[in-house]
Amino acid sequence: MLPTSSELLMRLSHELRTPLTTIIGLSEMMEGQAEDEAGYAQRIRTNGTNLLRLIEDILKLARLTGGEIVTDVHSLSVDEVLEAADQTHREMIDRAGLRLVVGKAPDCPPRIEADAELLQLSLRCILENAIKFAGRGTIWLRAERSTAGGVALAVQDEGPGVPTDLAELIFDDFRQGDERIDREHHGAGLGLALARRALGAMRGRLELLRSVRGACFSLELPSE
Repeated sequence: MLPTSSELLMRLSHELRTPLTTIIGLSEMMEGQAEDEAGYAQRIRTNGTNLLRLIEDILKLARLTGGEIVTDVHSLSVDEVLEAADQTHREMIDRAGLRLVVGKAPDCPPRIEADAELLQLSLRCILENAIKFAGRGTIWLRAERSTAGGVALAVQDEGPGVPTDLAELIFDDFRQGDERIDREHHGAGLGLALARRALGAMRGRLELLRSVRGACFSLELPSE
């Protein structure tokens, strides 16, 4: 019996992980050498780390698609979720020349039902997408009450936004939307698909909201 696409992705990801981990480890050792060699080693490590994370994301997507991830959904503090996202991603956003503003609406429920790891994975994917397309300006991360009475984590950027006819296509696996966007912005087109699958595994949903400027994604989950 032939393996499914998800099984093939998982096998390939496992096989690539080991040599990449070795390359990253050796490059860290080389960074203690002469200045020129250390610079090359740092570039190797940076690109190797990025590739390893991509492989891990592909593996995670395959496992989510195959229903092989057992979620640990429990009550989380919304304030702590926002603080963790802020601490994890602020440096990356600062390096991109952008500003991160984190806030919470007064009527937002205090707790959210989610798997902590999958929720942070989803936020990472959406924030990285915002960084990629925002160009410059501000990224907002705001917690508010959803229309269903749960919690909505909204990520808004000041980029070009998403054309209406591409609103659903951007959630397809390995697709950003159209060829022009693919050429101008490097990436595997994996983040939004991964975030939506992760939210779905937690009985949540990821939606692209209408926005006057930029793109606004809403991660909705039940409250306690």
